[in-house]
Amino acid sequence: MTIGQRHLASISGCLALFLSFLTLGFGIAAFVDKQNVYQYLENHKSDIGDDKVETIETWYFTLGICLFLVSGLQFTRSCLSSRYVRSADRLDDAYIILVDEDEEEAKAEERADATASRYDNMRSQYAQKYAKMENESTVQWKQASSTNKNSSTRSNNNNTVANIGKSSSSSSSKNVLKSSSNPFFDE
Repeated sequence: MTIGQRHLASISGCLALFLSFLTLGFGIAAFVDKQNVYQYLENHKSDIGDDKVETIETWYFTLGICLFLVSGLQFTRSCLSSRYVRSADRLDDAYIILVDEDEEEAKAEERADATASRYDNMRSQYAQKYAKMENESTVQWKQASSTNKNSSTRSNNNNTVANIGKSSSSSSSKNVLKSSSNPFFDE
């Protein structure tokens, strides 16, 4: 229901209440003044006619009953119209609340998606950065280890040569010790 329709329903309800009281007043006036109307008809019976006076008296009572019925119907219309407007307002308020909740959920979802995408971007950026650094460090490590292997092989070769020289001198010293008859030294 649009706002214009709601205002029209509200105006219709107020108008129905007004018409209800108006027709109720006319109905009450018709029944209160019934004797005066009948007296007027009897006094002017010759001018109006006998058959018309009886018809007017019959329909006068029916008109009074109809005025009361119309008053009741207008009052019912007024009550239903105001109830209709109130329920429409409640539905509109509930709809507005639901729309606001949906908008808040959508905003929260957008924020969560933006945060997730930002962190995904940061993860990929750092993964690439550290993958480059790891590759560089691996290359540097391989270069350093190959350099170290080369230098260690050289030093091993040097050590071997030195050890050979030492072992020949130490074997001669062992022989000297053996010859000195040391009881603790048995080979």
